[in-house]
Amino acid sequence: MSGTRPWRARLSTTASDPDRRLSPDVRSIALAGSKGGVGTTTIAVELASLGRAHGLAVALLDLVPRGDSHYRLDVPLPASRCPTIEDLVPLAEELDEKTLQSAMLRSADGIMLLTTPADRPADLEGLPRLVRSMSESFDLVIVDAGRRAGETEASFEACDSPVLVVTPDVIGVGDAGRLLEEVGDARFDRGKLSVIVNRCLRSDDLISVRDVESYLCAPVIAVLGEETALCRAAGDRGRFVHSERTKLSESLQKLYLGLLYPR
Repeated sequence: MSGTRPWRARLSTTASDPDRRLSPDVRSIALAGSKGGVGTTTIAVELASLGRAHGLAVALLDLVPRGDSHYRLDVPLPASRCPTIEDLVPLAEELDEKTLQSAMLRSADGIMLLTTPADRPADLEGLPRLVRSMSESFDLVIVDAGRRAGETEASFEACDSPVLVVTPDVIGVGDAGRLLEEVGDARFDRGKLSVIVNRCLRSDDLISVRDVESYLCAPVIAVLGEETALCRAAGDRGRFVHSERTKLSESLQKLYLGLLYPR
């Protein structure tokens, strides 16, 4: 590993399973939420951290104006204006490692973060080109699209694996359906879409996993339990949830492996 580029720890195998190689089909993941507060940013940050824990060079793109991914990663925003996604999109064909290193924010464990303008949604017409370009420098690019249709459409088109995060309630699933109607499927392969059901209470949930799959016409690849208190406590201690010895941690690690190394 280069001493000047600690984020460029590109490995062909994972630390926990040396025989499992990174699939060339899954180099970028887009996460969109059916509504605010479903946990999209938390899941994106956890997946990014797991990627680093497995020795991958990871980039996280936050498409949410005034998003809190930097807070979750404990990365302070500079007092002066820093480069954003909107600044790099026009340069997508010319980006190299030196440019990325100077333009992006870096977390303590080496996750490279690129944010969006704080005062407005970014112009994302060239996002697919940017993600493709960044995939040449990073093993994994994760996009937190938030819940707006424009950002969802652009990120789903740009990434190998589009993922919708929902909660198991009537409003959450209904909002997810309406979001997909707004996005349409002209610009991304609807057959690649998968769903994460977050904050699941199981016996108390009014909407089952089968209901979610039937209504959204997409497979549920993970069911994450309701652990709001645990997530907050881990954040207060500056730890990632996946580092805790809990069922939610196990579920996050299975989700990570399932997304990056599909069987």
